Amino acid sequence: MSGGQSVRQQARRAAMAAQTKRKKEAEAQDRRRRDLAVKVMIGLKERDACELDAARALRRLVEDEKLTMKEAIQWCGGELTVSQGSRLKALAADAAGVGATDDDAAVMPGPHRHHPRTGHEVRWRDGRATH
Repeated sequence: MSGGQSVRQQARRAAMAAQTKRKKEAEAQDRRRRDLAVKVMIGLKERDACELDAARALRRLVEDEKLTMKEAIQWCGGELTVSQGSRLKALAADAAGVGATDDDAAVMPGPHRHHPRTGHEVRWRDGRATH
């Protein structure tokens, strides 16, 4: 075996070791990213489920307990704003299969939101929703 072949073999082994190391690092990075993405998705699904529970409870306060939205909000101890209550009301109506009205969409916060049932963009004009 000549010295040139030995150098080539050493270089080949070093290159393979570097490639193996990079591959393991990339696989570890992919696992971390996948695990974090799963945590994000679980958190979002749990948030959605909790929000739907809150929406249904608010709907029961208003419909079953015969409270006005303002009274229901007061019973929530200041943790709920009018705009949040309106959004939850629309969410509960959508979950129950009841169509949300334009009035529900009009009280949604922000200049551009999507109608909870149809998904169409709702814009504000003079305090009223337009489609």
